[in-house]
Amino acid sequence: MKHSQLSVTLLALVLVLTALLSSCGARLVSIVPEENDLFRNAKTGATYQVLPASYEPISRGEEYGRLDQSGVEFVLHEMPGRSTDEWLCSVYGDVYCRSDYEFVPFADWEISALYVCTNTALVVSELTIKPSAIQSEALCDRLYGLLKAAYAEGEGVYYPSYATPSRAYTLRFESEDMPGVYFCVKMIEYTEDIFEGETNLGRTFLYDRYADRCVAVSDVLFRMLDGETLEAVMGAEVDGE
Repeated sequence: MKHSQLSVTLLALVLVLTALLSSCGARLVSIVPEENDLFRNAKTGATYQVLPASYEPISRGEEYGRLDQSGVEFVLHEMPGRSTDEWLCSVYGDVYCRSDYEFVPFADWEISALYVCTNTALVVSELTIKPSAIQSEALCDRLYGLLKAAYAEGEGVYYPSYATPSRAYTLRFESEDMPGVYFCVKMIEYTEDIFEGETNLGRTFLYDRYADRCVAVSDVLFRMLDGETLEAVMGAEVDGE
């Protein structure tokens, strides 16, 4: 008799949990793939485009929608403080914005902060460059400009996949030009100088694998990671001009 009662209780619990899970899933809005790499909100009719993979959400909110693409189903999340008809994101870092949104290219950003992060599943900022009592806005802006110019205007080189990196980080740039979104690019230091033909490119590079772009860059951030101040490294940059 006791076993029978236990079985009935367990069955009831399973049914309750199943109902709860089903109701949670039912509340998620269906996001439907459309032509031209667009996606449609089946509830509101809003359409989305996916930003280039170098852009990622600063944070994720509650689960909002379910997308089935090429037989793979995954959940899309709200982006805190943004309309779900205009912005969604995935746990993989994809950003979905309204289809007519003209996003600002990184080259045109007015950068407000930079985070030098470890390349791990858990994002940890090892170094923050942001106007503060110890980092002046003028020096921050000069550093932002140096890095942005290197990425956007520097001569592209072949990514030295054959070389051995000594250190690698992800740079996450923030700007009010695109609130709630980072622009991300890898920063790599190699154990030896990299040559292209007879040209010595140095040891430090920015690499955007999604855009297949690699450029040589100053080692200022690695020097800051090693303990030098923003004032010291930017002063050295000016002296070296």
